Amino acid sequence: MAATVRVELAQLGPSTSEGVVRGKHRVLVDRPVEKGGEDRGAMGGELLLVALGGCFMSNLLAAIRARGAPIQEVRVV
Repeated sequence: MAATVRVELAQLGPSTSEGVVRGKHRVLVDRPVEKGGEDRGAMGGELLLVALGGCFMSNLLAAIRARGAPIQEVRVV
């Protein structure tokens, strides 16, 4: 059975939105001042890259743990 992922977004200001996941994890999305925003959070495209990197990192750490290898200071750029 497929799981449903629900993300809610609400406008907080002229250029700022708040995203909520599972009712408790919150993130602000905004634009830099030089692009007409208030710089209250990362831009959506930046958060997309963080999400992709976070997905990769989560799977990488799980694979390392599954092999019983030590994990220390893993970084993805």
